[in-house]
Amino acid sequence: MDASRRCDIRRADCQQTAKVVLVTEPNQWIGQSRHVQAAFAAATEAARGAAAVLIVGERGVGKELLARIIHQASARAADAFVTLNCGALGDRVGAELFGHAVEAAAGHVGPSVGLLERTGRGTLLLDEVTRMSAGLQARLADALNRGVYQRLGSIDEQPLNARVMAASHIDVRTEREQGRFREDLLYSFGVQIYIPPLRQRPDDIPLLARFFLDCVAGMKSPGITDEALAVMRRYDWPGNVRQLRNAMERAWAASRSGPITPAHLPAEVTGRDEVMDIAEHEDLTIAALERRHIRHVLQLTGGKLSEAAELLGIHRNTLRRKLEEYGIS
Repeated sequence: MDASRRCDIRRADCQQTAKVVLVTEPNQWIGQSRHVQAAFAAATEAARGAAAVLIVGERGVGKELLARIIHQASARAADAFVTLNCGALGDRVGAELFGHAVEAAAGHVGPSVGLLERTGRGTLLLDEVTRMSAGLQARLADALNRGVYQRLGSIDEQPLNARVMAASHIDVRTEREQGRFREDLLYSFGVQIYIPPLRQRPDDIPLLARFFLDCVAGMKSPGITDEALAVMRRYDWPGNVRQLRNAMERAWAASRSGPITPAHLPAEVTGRDEVMDIAEHEDLTIAALERRHIRHVLQLTGGKLSEAAELLGIHRNTLRRKLEEYGIS
């Protein structure tokens, strides 16, 4: 199927409210704000081309989803879509990305193949690309500009067949000005897409809330009251779309069968006093408060441990120990 037909902007009615949807089955990305429609248009153009793509936006706005939509709408849709979190691997990122000319592993000495090669002609998404060292950023910029790269420890050039996309929750232009993100790498991305946070596009909140409620409830969707939607529009959604989806899942579980009201929304959305909520059901020990806070941060990050650990200011292994200690799945 032609790429321009696989990725398109569709308009439909959603409970008497017009919505705009960027669709590639089975994924879709919903919004009607001016900023979102600009992102839609850029994604549609990116799907038709082959340029490297950089997607910037706060955590939870849907950067990986948009990258998947672009991939699925492109000529590479039948090939692999691979992600690499550059912030989670530390010093191993270079070998994982580029491969190594000589590497000892499990008693065997030989070359290792990096993701640039293993992805084949598919798409490789580099999440948190600003966490790469300056040296690796220079290697990546050179690879994107010349279409070839070298494994670590080798002078032999390998063809770059994969399409590279990158994502960052940090403003890359600020990082460039402060010397943490190379200018040559920034301009190696021929397409740059910004996804605004949910607090800057409140008109999208009712559309997304109804969509996620339909996803979790199916044909039994109970609907949402205007009062609940008004509360949701006033909230600033620090976890963005990911947090909104989680909130609708929790609200649906709390409502059982009737429509979603403010009483069914999570405490952080409505502004209820969470300490009083704990006092009614649990003790007020530091452990109880910490357990509640960790669960809240995990809900904001959609269960992603590396992001939750960063927000909490602790090591990922420390977070794992606390999850086991508090019995949090």
